[in-house]
Amino acid sequence: MSRLYNTIKNIFRGGKQKTTGTEVISSVPVSKNVKKKGMAYSTALTRLNESSKRSAQVDKNYKTMADAKKAFKDAKKDLQKMVDTGRAIKIGKNVHRKGVKYSSDDLFPTKKKKFNKGGRVGLKSGTQLSAKQMKIASLAGNKKKIDGADFKKLRAMKSPMDKTVRKA
Repeated sequence: MSRLYNTIKNIFRGGKQKTTGTEVISSVPVSKNVKKKGMAYSTALTRLNESSKRSAQVDKNYKTMADAKKAFKDAKKDLQKMVDTGRAIKIGKNVHRKGVKYSSDDLFPTKKKKFNKGGRVGLKSGTQLSAKQMKIASLAGNKKKIDGADFKKLRAMKSPMDKTVRKA
């Protein structure tokens, strides 16, 4: 059954299988250098070119390293100049920037300011005591402010009968 299926499949596909790599490749042209001067010359030339590429890459890397070293020295001098002029601070071996004060309102003059939301925002210190609170405040010390002494006096005033009722 499977042989019949594979045969039909090969008919529709053209019948050829993929190459396995052991076939002789005849479609690649021979190099001009090999034709004119021989295989040894072509191999030597290829190796010479590769050696030249590697040499150029090593030279380029040395040049990059030298440039980086010079840039590092320049950056170090620049940092020291910033410390000397007061634009930066040196702490130990590290250099840190020194901030400049500015107003964010000047940057965004048209931006509306956001206010907090809620019932008593901004009223905590500005409200007056109610009549009941004034009575508590007048128990001890300042009559306009409720403090710890007032609470202490309140606790002392409570009757022992109240405590037994609360426990039950």
